[in-house]
Amino acid sequence: MEQMQRYNQRLVEEMKNKQTQERVRLPKIQRSEAKTRMAMFKKSLRITATAAATPEQERERIKQFASQEEKRQKNERLHQHQKHENQMRDLQLLCDSNIRELQQLQNEKCHLLIEHETEKLKELDEEHSQEIKEWREKLRPRKKALEEEFTRKLQEQEVFFKMSGESECLNPTTQSRVSKFYPIPNLHNSGL
Repeated sequence: MEQMQRYNQRLVEEMKNKQTQERVRLPKIQRSEAKTRMAMFKKSLRITATAAATPEQERERIKQFASQEEKRQKNERLHQHQKHENQMRDLQLLCDSNIRELQQLQNEKCHLLIEHETEKLKELDEEHSQEIKEWREKLRPRKKALEEEFTRKLQEQEVFFKMSGESECLNPTTQSRVSKFYPIPNLHNSGL
């Protein structure tokens, strides 16, 4: 967007520079044309001069021609001014149109990106849900297998400890073992 605005700004500046040059050139061109046209008008007066025309009438005709030339130049300047305004207005409309089009494209891209991201999130969510479902389906068999494993190990331990309970050396609670207890002398009775 910034790039487009800079581009539009550059176009406007170029147009202003071009119009400024045209405005500066126009008076010079008009003066040159006015001299040429006046010279041609005077020449045509001499060619078509009638004997009845007095120098005062000639001066009056030249004055009229100069006045008409001044009006023509004024109209030409006005026409140039209007042309410049129209060019600037058209350029501004073009720039605004370009920015609107760019914004529309960016909005469409943003919308497509959001749609893509939403689809991606939906896919990931579905994958996650599927993984949880599979995990739960496998949970019961795993639990059952673990319970069976624990039961088997418990039974093995019970068998192991039953067998070891029959052995005298490993089981201290058996009656056949002889234990010797030595009495501890009482300190009060011994007189110490």
